[in-house]
Amino acid sequence: MRKSRNGKFAFPYLRTITSQTLRTDAVVLRMTVIDIIITALSGLLLVFFGGQALAFIGVVLWLVWTDAIKPRLIPRQEIDRVAADIIASFPDPEEEAFARHQRAWYRSDAAEQIYWYRVRKAVRKRLARVMDCPAARDPRLDLF
Repeated sequence: MRKSRNGKFAFPYLRTITSQTLRTDAVVLRMTVIDIIITALSGLLLVFFGGQALAFIGVVLWLVWTDAIKPRLIPRQEIDRVAADIIASFPDPEEEAFARHQRAWYRSDAAEQIYWYRVRKAVRKRLARVMDCPAARDPRLDLF
């Protein structure tokens, strides 16, 4: 290498290649490659598990919407209309509403269960107005 006038190398950024610098460069290169691999794997894992988490959250929100919120948005007029039809068509309307509620329960259809529960309540209220309250009592309260 050529020296400058003040005794230092003219190109200080060029260094002589020794076995020590080659070893440290190889270690640094190996560590850099390992860091890149670890970063790539952690990113892939984040994308994979993040996607799974988002899918799970989406399914939970969809189930809550279809089974809990949406059936409660059915207009009261429709519930009252179905209750009136059941009262007019069957000799024991409360038993019929209960049977339909139970069929929805056996099918594990939560939205329909809520629908028929609301119809049962409407039937019970209408029967309470027509009769003297015994038909409108809640059978779950008959403990004794």
